[in-house]
Amino acid sequence: MFDSKLTSFVTNLAGLWLFNNDYNISCWSLIESILLRILELTGIIHEAYRISKHKKGLDLLLRTIFMILSLINHTLNLVHMFSQYHYRNLWRKLIRYKTRKAKLSTLILGCNFVLLFTGTFGFLFTSRNAERNDVLLCVYIVLKQVIHFFNNISFYQFTAFMENLIINLKEINNEMEKIEKQYYFKVFAKLLIRKHDELIKHGRLINIVFSWHNLLLCITCTLGFIANLYRVCLAVYSVNDQILSIIIVGLIFVSYYVGCVQTVAYFCEQFGKQVENFNEHLFRFTTERCFQGIKDDDLRFYTAQKKKVNFTAAGYLNLGYPLVTSIIGSTITFIVIVVQFSL
Repeated sequence: MFDSKLTSFVTNLAGLWLFNNDYNISCWSLIESILLRILELTGIIHEAYRISKHKKGLDLLLRTIFMILSLINHTLNLVHMFSQYHYRNLWRKLIRYKTRKAKLSTLILGCNFVLLFTGTFGFLFTSRNAERNDVLLCVYIVLKQVIHFFNNISFYQFTAFMENLIINLKEINNEMEKIEKQYYFKVFAKLLIRKHDELIKHGRLINIVFSWHNLLLCITCTLGFIANLYRVCLAVYSVNDQILSIIIVGLIFVSYYVGCVQTVAYFCEQFGKQVENFNEHLFRFTTERCFQGIKDDDLRFYTAQKKKVNFTAAGYLNLGYPLVTSIIGSTITFIVIVVQFSL
């Protein structure tokens, strides 16, 4: 599954990989994952306690949004752990079929780590004057960003599986473009159709095991976008001495959250594009053969089915580029309304 020992080590350390080398659930990994989830929940309870002691109105709203964000991140990790345990047979099929190196997914994981590290350092810098010498605050902020990075690990698993399928689809499409040069056209076409059908089935498996994960990811990214944009607006309104630092940190986290949704949409769109390309190639070749008086009824029937995968977030949202624009548009509208009524 993993392309390097580093990603494998970090994933196991985060308690987000329950399988051993034999693709069975490891009891030790399951216990570690449960203990880490309890630790995450302890941090959220501590945050709720801090908020209950806070009296400021606008800042209280912002802190509440961040606490809800942490709670959803914790739930996302729980859902991912439950998915691996409940759908372990489906996960085994995906792991065995993962044969290509996910270079783009690894690059995205590294970029997200840099954004989170930079944003966390900046957040600690801008918070040091507000609550000076508060060691617990610093520890909590670091812990919260660790939970965020754990989300990136499960996010990486989704993108790695998707990238693997997309690479295989591209190879099949390249072979389809050269199919007219094959002497045994129909035999070769059926072989490619079988491969294509298998990739479609694995795409549906990914949609099943990551369905609720992607829904929570979309909610997390939307809330994170709202919270950081609202924090920037508060800094501008209060004419904070560190306004420039707050704006930069806010934009870093906004880029992180929007980038996560954009990445999910990108892989889903690319998968759909490659599937459509295959169907178009097959339709064109079967049509040309039909004009030549050769009837390939079975091939034309497969073409007419137009098999594809509709990636959704638990059936509530369709994953694609329209979702990204909807989140950005609705978030900006919401922030404008909140700022008008609260400032």
